[in-house]
Amino acid sequence: MANAGDDSHIHTQGAGSRITNSGDNVTLQISGADSVFCSSGSVQQFTLGVGGCAALSYHDGKRLRFVTVYEGENGIVAGVPYRLTEHGKIEPLADNTENQRLTPADCVNG
Repeated sequence: MANAGDDSHIHTQGAGSRITNSGDNVTLQISGADSVFCSSGSVQQFTLGVGGCAALSYHDGKRLRFVTVYEGENGIVAGVPYRLTEHGKIEPLADNTENQRLTPADCVNG
């Protein structure tokens, strides 16, 4: 799947899904196992499934850079919504946000 629209909400459940994005302020939920997401546009929030990974871009003030995120590494948990800060750091969204947390059953496909 490919997306070029700003402010899009993308959700895929298929195991092994591949998504590319160039739109800004995108919300992404990848609940399929071993799915991959790559974005050259800004991502407002993202959720990975079991074994999922993402390459997310941010601008460091001089150039565009990418951060690679892997479920199961560095505290990244399947089904938990995260955001990329303006400094290129990954942090979980607060529990009091309007965004829903996926259950483990939502994150295993395959």
